[in-house]
Amino acid sequence: MTCPQCGSENTRPSRKESRIDFINDWRGRQRLRCRDCRHAFSVHLPANELRKIKEAEAIRKKRKRGWAGLVQNPSQRRAVEILVFFGMLLVFYLAFNSLVSKDGSGVFSRPHAEAQP
Repeated sequence: MTCPQCGSENTRPSRKESRIDFINDWRGRQRLRCRDCRHAFSVHLPANELRKIKEAEAIRKKRKRGWAGLVQNPSQRRAVEILVFFGMLLVFYLAFNSLVSKDGSGVFSRPHAEAQP
């Protein structure tokens, strides 16, 4: 479907916001929203077009970005984030430790005892 305001074909199903939208849905009119200009409009769609739009929207919603694409379960995602945090904390500690030491051995500098002849 094309947007009546901007002419774009980048539209999606929109949430129903008022009683009129529910009445239009009952009458077979679908509320759509343009992704480009955000204009909402209602159109009468044949059943096969409506099914295509809903299937495409369901596929789009399944695509996840970030952590959601790698780990679906929120508790597993939290566990992965905690492991990454502690791993980065360890890396920071080791880098800081090697930078602070004077001899470059990776330990904090300590007063060295004078060598006995």
